[in-house]
Amino acid sequence: MVDLSVGIQRRGAVDVGIGAGETGLTIATTGLGGIVGAMVARPMAARLGSARAVLLDKAGLAPTGLLIPLTDRGAGLALFVLGGVVIIAGVVAGNVVFSGFIQTYVPGELMGRVTSSVQLVNFGAMPLGGVLAGRTGRCVHRPHGVVGDDDRVCAEWPDPIGQPPAPPA
Repeated sequence: MVDLSVGIQRRGAVDVGIGAGETGLTIATTGLGGIVGAMVARPMAARLGSARAVLLDKAGLAPTGLLIPLTDRGAGLALFVLGGVVIIAGVVAGNVVFSGFIQTYVPGELMGRVTSSVQLVNFGAMPLGGVLAGRTGRCVHRPHGVVGDDDRVCAEWPDPIGQPPAPPA
């Protein structure tokens, strides 16, 4: 969620050109997705089943994040808020359902091992996601990966396949 928040700040303040107050209000509004996600998690799991609910929450709702780049001043901020609220709601609801599933089916004496294994897989996938994002950015002719929240702090992404980087355009 931190990456989403940094992207939101940059998108709002720099790309769209809204002020700090509007950016803060927009980010605070997207936080309502956490409340919505917590409220709908149990009824969704009861209706769909825990596996389908987690898949819908984590993967099915992610494409609404494509609304965020469509953000513009005025009414265009609604696209940003909608995309952010739905993504955050999906993540929170998926985490609630998945945690409930683990607590229901895992014996108490194995809970620590299972929880740490789940966290290992979860956090272990993040570097892979970063490499894939850098590779994807390179495929769309953006040879630099943003290290910080500003384009002034960039680093050349190494190619995971070992090919030399493409010359800048």
